[in-house]
Amino acid sequence: MHIVLTPLTLAPFSYAKLTFNEHNEPTNLDFNDVYFSDAGGFEETKHVFIAGNNLKERFSTNDYKDFVILETGFGTGSNLITLMNFTQSLAKKPKHISFLSFELMPLSKDDFFKAHKFTPFNKEAQKVINAYTVASLKSGLNIIPIDKNFTLYLIIGDIVTTIKAIDSKLSDKVDAVFLDGFAPKQNEAMWSVEVFKALHDLLTPEASLATFSVARMVREHLQACNFTLQKRPGFGRKREMLVAYPIF
Repeated sequence: MHIVLTPLTLAPFSYAKLTFNEHNEPTNLDFNDVYFSDAGGFEETKHVFIAGNNLKERFSTNDYKDFVILETGFGTGSNLITLMNFTQSLAKKPKHISFLSFELMPLSKDDFFKAHKFTPFNKEAQKVINAYTVASLKSGLNIIPIDKNFTLYLIIGDIVTTIKAIDSKLSDKVDAVFLDGFAPKQNEAMWSVEVFKALHDLLTPEASLATFSVARMVREHLQACNFTLQKRPGFGRKREMLVAYPIF
């Protein structure tokens, strides 16, 4: 995949302020929200984003040379790590996965390492940690090869601005969306009509979107941007989750 951002004037980014709460969950102090839960954060990724986007079935029935996943909120990289582990068990998988992720405030290299001290997928986590900590991060697009099967395209900056700066050549190229990030109440901009409209323009007709949130604002904004919605059982303490499909 070839990604280009139209020229942008982006302010230097700030690293996230990370702490660990009483449950040893990595927590962002600016947004007052956890990156992932101690109650099965990696299992939640499998349930919400991997199963929500029907990746196992789609991979088994299609020959993807490059499958493109867009994620809102890279955080600790736990969704990417879980996805890498998931593909190891598949008899058939894409030749390559391009993982396009947006992040306003990335973790420092030290905090990124600390956030994975309880990660169960050591092999995959180590690959992502090594790639992330070697990279010289900058505002805008960062191309970070993970291995021969995965490339991380990490876009640092305000998603409202950066998602609209993606070159039009990527239109109709995104196959699945991990709509993640901090809760809508803490981070309204990431769940806005402006972002969802730009996101819709990047999707293939067969694309899907999955998210843990069924908040009314999220549902209304997705519907306003030509998505059809489907509620599914949520994970853990969350009773429901959301899957959406673009309408063209």
